[in-house]
Amino acid sequence: MTFKRLKATTNGLLTGDNILTDNDATLGLLEMAYNDVIAHADALHLMTLNRAGDIFRLAQGKYVVRTPELPISDEDELDIDNELCFAVARLLASYMSDKKGAVHFEEAKRLIRNYNSKIFEILETIKDQGDGTYDTNPTHYA
Repeated sequence: MTFKRLKATTNGLLTGDNILTDNDATLGLLEMAYNDVIAHADALHLMTLNRAGDIFRLAQGKYVVRTPELPISDEDELDIDNELCFAVARLLASYMSDKKGAVHFEEAKRLIRNYNSKIFEILETIKDQGDGTYDTNPTHYA
């Protein structure tokens, strides 16, 4: 999802309530939403073995979760798993909403729980190779 589409989606969620403000404020809120999401979701796109970057927290095995990069332009893709973009939009809406903040926040939590359950299944079906990599074809272990 591009930054432009995230803003349009969030404004759609805020219809009849409020709107996103200027880009600087939106970027600040996006950074908050990223932090909220990656504190609770095991975002595969952000898992890395590279500990030289900006690390947010530890993840499965030898992996760490890096901090996502903020977009520079409206055409930039968001630096997070696509499925989590909708949770980010819901969090942005929860921050800006005058009327339905709690509804948007609860929906963001539901989206994160659903994502995590899918990712947990993926992580459970792959085996650690001992060098920090994972075998994505574990059928030969049977």
